[in-house]
Amino acid sequence: QAAKLLAEDVVFSGPLMRMVGREAYAGLLQQFLPAHVSTRVLRQFSDSDEVCSINELTVRVPAGGTITLAMAEWFKLRGGLIAEHTLFYDPREFATAFGMAA
Repeated sequence: QAAKLLAEDVVFSGPLMRMVGREAYAGLLQQFLPAHVSTRVLRQFSDSDEVCSINELTVRVPAGGTITLAMAEWFKLRGGLIAEHTLFYDPREFATAFGMAA
């Protein structure tokens, strides 16, 4: 259902990856959602067609347990759909927990 909110050419980028297109983004969400525990929104604000959210994101890690990351998300909308989604966070703990190169 979330894919309906995405522009066909949506661009997702963060410290560890970048992808273009609704299908690629939806695939990433499908992989991520089982690990998601909670998102605590600390602050959110908007300006025209842009929204910024400052969050604490808690995810399950493969070795067991969870990690909580401080994160900012910047969304740019076009025609009421998400055209760009950019994440800002320190990727070191996430990369270590999920066996990725930071």
